[in-house]
Amino acid sequence: MWRQTIARFAVLVVAILMTSIACRHAMVTPHSSYLTDHRFEARPSGYEIEIIPGEPTRPYIALANVSASESEVLAGVYQAQGTKAVRTLKRRARSMGGDAIIKFEQYRAPQGTMGAGSVTIQGIVVRWKDDDGEGSDAAEAESELPSPQTDHDKAELEKAMANELVVSLPSKKAARAWGRAQGFIGRFCRLKLRIVTDYVIQTDPPTAANEISYSLSRTDGGDRVEIQIQASAGSPRFEPAANQNAHILSYYVATGEIPCEACILR
Repeated sequence: MWRQTIARFAVLVVAILMTSIACRHAMVTPHSSYLTDHRFEARPSGYEIEIIPGEPTRPYIALANVSASESEVLAGVYQAQGTKAVRTLKRRARSMGGDAIIKFEQYRAPQGTMGAGSVTIQGIVVRWKDDDGEGSDAAEAESELPSPQTDHDKAELEKAMANELVVSLPSKKAARAWGRAQGFIGRFCRLKLRIVTDYVIQTDPPTAANEISYSLSRTDGGDRVEIQIQASAGSPRFEPAANQNAHILSYYVATGEIPCEACILR
């Protein structure tokens, strides 16, 4: 008899411990998918992220779709408040350099369904344009471009900008042109080379607004080779400079001459 009593007591203690753990630890499962290739510097840990249910009136850059599910399990019954999930998404928004989560929605799974009582929240992480000049007018954007200092530089830059971003070369010149591309990036790019093969050159993505990343691909077609050149900035504000850099690189790959070195954003 006393053995049965001890056994029942042990089962009760285990049940109480399991209940305590379940009540205190919400399970949060976050998900995110980027909507832009640009990456911004993370916000400080204490930065307040706004939660906005609808569409804001301020201009913004959409960074990513985010969602999180939260549930607390107790004896097969789901209980959830969603507060931990909100904190999780705010942390994720800060890490992306965001200012707010817009179009915020919350859904609770009804009783009798799988995950009954669990809460799923979702929204879009955005960054306000007017906080860091993203919404500046064309004149301000132009001021971010390194400009030619002389008439000669201006003429050289015009030639570079007229050059296509897909360079077609005889196969016998491809190796030297490919080497020039690597040399240009090593000299004028602050980012490290991530991939270097006979067919792909790629840098790390930008981590600051004014950093320029590069991606080149090479396609062999018998007696001719095509080299495609792309450049991206860490912010839309510096995309004109990235485009200018790409054309200068294209001209250098094709001719071996760097037009208007002063016009390259490093």
